Amino acid sequence: MFFENIKEAIISILSNKMRSLLTMLGIIIGISSVIIITTIGGSIQSTLTATMNSLGGNTVSGYVEARYPEDDADWDTWIYPDMTQSDYVSQEMIDELVAQYPDEIQGIAAENYLGGGQIKDEADSDNYANVSVDGMTPEQFEYMKLEMQAGRNLTRADNLGKKRVCVVADTMAKNYFGDKDPIGETVSVTMDDGSIYDFVVVGVYKYNAALFGKVDTSVREKDRSTYMMIPIQTSFKLQGADKTGYEYFNLLLTPLADVNQATEDIQNYFDEVYQNNTNFHVTASNMQSSMGMINNRSYLADRRRCRCHEYHARVDHGADEGDRCAYGTRRKAADDPYAVCH
Repeated sequence: MFFENIKEAIISILSNKMRSLLTMLGIIIGISSVIIITTIGGSIQSTLTATMNSLGGNTVSGYVEARYPEDDADWDTWIYPDMTQSDYVSQEMIDELVAQYPDEIQGIAAENYLGGGQIKDEADSDNYANVSVDGMTPEQFEYMKLEMQAGRNLTRADNLGKKRVCVVADTMAKNYFGDKDPIGETVSVTMDDGSIYDFVVVGVYKYNAALFGKVDTSVREKDRSTYMMIPIQTSFKLQGADKTGYEYFNLLLTPLADVNQATEDIQNYFDEVYQNNTNFHVTASNMQSSMGMINNRSYLADRRRCRCHEYHARVDHGADEGDRCAYGTRRKAADDPYAVCH
């Protein structure tokens, strides 16, 4: 019976060659179209994912902000509270969060700008290098897409020990050290405020102008300032800041993590940790949710949310101490130009 059906099918195909050819051609074109469209769609998705990740799409941003008054009447007397050490996000919290969600979170990327300065060679006054000293966590290197050229990155031990170590740019190393290996060398940085700090060079990164903004070609290369990275806890210590935690940070996610699910898990974790904190709480968001809030007109109308944007943008409405800004909050201190909406 089976072979008879096969024989009949072959006879039918041979007796209707044109119809059979068109039928086969239709099937081939249809299947090929599905394969091509699926392949193109997958490629576009991979490209968009890679692009979003390069822009921070695989990170969750977090920041500590005040708990705002629920009632409009309370805004008349409300003043942004001062942060204490217990209000910051501690490294212990981050470690616990990573341990709780190891398949989602890799670590914390954070930085703290110490200031500008100049490295001077006491033996040769013509040998110097202008630097911008920036404290950061090891994960911040990955977040900034920096590539190491020599030596090593900063480590967690460097941060916990508040060590005086640094990672410098390859252009700075070439101009200042010449052919000499900079790894292990001690550099003395005179800051703009007159402070002098010594650091041991442990690594050299490849300077990428695309990451640090447009290069001022009117300034000769030797005089251009490059970033010198030091442990973030070291920068806190040198600033005399009474804190070891983070106010603003980015959490790096694993490649296969669902960004929205990770954001929800992170928010739930901090909601639980800060549930007994009457003054502050942590807000977590990702690129997608942030764009959604920007497009939501009600978000801009919500005064309790405006402080996040004003603080990050460092906008000064020109209010005097105690005066309300346009968004309803009071200025905390007249001598703090960035205290509006705090």
